[in-house]
Amino acid sequence: VAGNARLEEAAASAAEAAGKACQAAGMMPQQIAQAAAAAAGKAAGCIAAAAGKSPYEVAAIAGEAACRAGGIANMSRHEAAQAAAVAAATAAADLATAAGVTPDEVAANSGAAAHRAGIAAGMAQRGACHFAAILAGKAAADLAAGASRSAKDVAALAGAAACRAG
Repeated sequence: VAGNARLEEAAASAAEAAGKACQAAGMMPQQIAQAAAAAAGKAAGCIAAAAGKSPYEVAAIAGEAACRAGGIANMSRHEAAQAAAVAAATAAADLATAAGVTPDEVAANSGAAAHRAGIAAGMAQRGACHFAAILAGKAAADLAAGASRSAKDVAALAGAAACRAG
């Protein structure tokens, strides 16, 4: 991301706007920081995707922007790394879903992106694996819920995806 002033500026603006909105809504500082990091990740990911970057790069850029915004919002290094993993996983899941791949692939891409971003942000291997499993499960659950599957199916698909990613 370094050197891409437009991208960094957009991510910073998105983080600031989200932070202010959450502050005005009376949210706790930790929630404000999480919202700011998520907004920065989303903005950076959208710009990177529009610039024709690969899904791999988009997820990495989203994770990096979220981590940076988390740091600015006074998150601990560990929390900022978690925010990076979430942002990268979300970007990867969105791109994979838009590309029309199978739900299994969406979940796998999401988990892999979370793992890579977590490691890049300084997470230990074990923590990154843990987040990969959680976020792959979340992607699978979101898709299953969106497809109006039963609660039992949603839980089973989320568990299977988390297990595979782990």
